[in-house]
Amino acid sequence: EKNITSLNPANTAFLRFLGQHMAIDFSGSIVDFATGFGNFLGYLQVLLPSATIYGIDNFSQIHQTEVDAYQSKTFRFTVTDNYELIMKSDVLCIGFVPIHYAFEFIRKFKPRLILCETVYTLNDDTFQLKSLGYDIIHSDACITVFERKNQNA
Repeated sequence: EKNITSLNPANTAFLRFLGQHMAIDFSGSIVDFATGFGNFLGYLQVLLPSATIYGIDNFSQIHQTEVDAYQSKTFRFTVTDNYELIMKSDVLCIGFVPIHYAFEFIRKFKPRLILCETVYTLNDDTFQLKSLGYDIIHSDACITVFERKNQNA
């Protein structure tokens, strides 16, 4: 039996936003940056069952063997610290960490949407994302969502 725990407010808001703005048959890729144990991955899978979902974490606050053991009993996702294994990212969800931690990833993969916690979105980060071709399409007290303007870039 899966031991599904509650999510933090930002992950709940991410799910609400994706549920309102993505088709149920969305088959693109979603990357959860700073995954931790990976509860959010399971909820994403239920919401968007055709999506390819990745979890990445640097394991600075939790050991990978603990995450692997938890995932083997719950959602069965592989959480990795090697984002080179990820081929594509249409949507990037960044929780628990400042968005600038993901700039290298953003430059490489150019996700169409970036969802992040508003509290971790600094003005400098917003200006840098704008220079990379992103605009804010949603912002509230909990989450900020950026969309890449030129989808072909």
